[in-house]
Amino acid sequence: IANAIALGQTMQFKYMGIGDGDGAAYEPNENQTELRREVYRAQVSSVTVSDANINQIRVSMMVPADVGGFF
Repeated sequence: IANAIALGQTMQFKYMGIGDGDGAAYEPNENQTELRREVYRAQVSSVTVSDANINQIRVSMMVPADVGGFF
């Protein structure tokens, strides 16, 4: 993301995933390339710049009410 901004390029966020950490909390790290036990994936519904900080973006997706059983 930082590289695209520095080069004046745009990015398109298509999908977002949710992972449940396989039932345990953990600290993600910069070398991590995937979620720990992904349980749901859907198309991104919106991408906006944060009102509080222009260096932050908010990426949202919808999770249907009949999907779940994970935290």
